Amino acid sequence: MSRRPPQSSARVGGLKDRKRVAAMRQIQVVAVRLFDEHGFDHVTVEEIAAQADASPSSVYRYFGTKEGILIQDEYDEHLLSTTLRLLTRHDIYTAAELALRDIGPDHFQKDQDLTSRRGRYFFEVPSVRAALYLRMNDAVMMISEALVASNHSPRYDLLRAHVVVNSVLWGLLAATEDVVMGRSDEPLEVALQRALEAIRPHAGPAGPAQDAGSDGPA
Repeated sequence: MSRRPPQSSARVGGLKDRKRVAAMRQIQVVAVRLFDEHGFDHVTVEEIAAQADASPSSVYRYFGTKEGILIQDEYDEHLLSTTLRLLTRHDIYTAAELALRDIGPDHFQKDQDLTSRRGRYFFEVPSVRAALYLRMNDAVMMISEALVASNHSPRYDLLRAHVVVNSVLWGLLAATEDVVMGRSDEPLEVALQRALEAIRPHAGPAGPAQDAGSDGPA
């Protein structure tokens, strides 16, 4: 049975949203260039803002911190909301697979260079790694609570959901680290798929039964 990813809402939106995304992208591109040239610790938010034609307050509004410029982007909200929605009809492994496939053409292909350059800082700069881990933990709790509330049978309690969701998210991060740090020469999108395949046999209960024609979200 084929699995069709949902239509991405990350690539649509009103004028205000498009302007926000464009501003975030400009700040991020400038920041990564400056980090590459001078080192993360030697670049200030004020310097990033000046070269990105933005105010420091805008940088903080969009990203929260200097570390946030690296660990979040315009795909995050869509990726999380898609995963949560798909959990009502799929197990966590399939939900993650479909959500990642949905952002694939933009995040892993069009933005491949920027994604890879950002990713190195996840694992090379301690403050960026710490900020990423906190963000990951927040996502783990949100997805775990959604899994507990879903109609999967047998039901998940919070402990079981927490363990399973941690295995998925941290497994995906491990695959990301191998690619961006040069330990694997395969595309990131392929490595993430292989990571899901590696942990899927250890899955908890299967998702709700589906009809042959219900392999994608409504």
